Amino acid sequence: YKSYLDELIGQKTTTFRAGGWCIQPFSLLKEVFKELNLMQDSSVFQGGYLQTQHYNIDFRNVPQKSKYSFSNDVTIEDEQGSFTEFPISSYRYSPSFFWWLYGLGKLFPKQHKMIGNGNYVGQGGRKWQTLTSFTTFHVSSDGYYAKKLESSLQKSINLNHEEMVVIGHPKALTLYSIRKLKKFIQENKQKHQFIAF
Repeated sequence: YKSYLDELIGQKTTTFRAGGWCIQPFSLLKEVFKELNLMQDSSVFQGGYLQTQHYNIDFRNVPQKSKYSFSNDVTIEDEQGSFTEFPISSYRYSPSFFWWLYGLGKLFPKQHKMIGNGNYVGQGGRKWQTLTSFTTFHVSSDGYYAKKLESSLQKSINLNHEEMVVIGHPKALTLYSIRKLKKFIQENKQKHQFIAF
């Protein structure tokens, strides 16, 4: 995949993001990272935890920083580490957010239906959990999550973070999320620098 991406963009990729955030245990990937000269990762999000058949993530003890160095474990800072972690920014979502997310998809499918043709791997009961309790999850430009871009930026500023990392999937874009993302960029491009990894 790295060779394909390098050819596609005409330069060497140096940053990795694990599908489904499954970067643990990093020891299984460390030598491959070195071999391919992948020096940056952006797979973790602070406070994330999900243990299911397909997911094995535990980011509850990630440093509360917008970037840090690491060596053997993406959740443990090592100032002498060879790799840099840029955690995906996280946000604490209320159950009402998810009720709106699922409800708007049913009520206004043209605005909230995913444009892409990809699918997610099931998260084993997570949907019910999100509807009944507060959930710490990633900041995203996908679908209804794009509603929280501005408040996530304020959170990052309040924490004195130099970076705010936003994840996005072409498969999960909606007409709503594209509109919200464009507005977010328009309102912030004079104040902040936007960088794609």
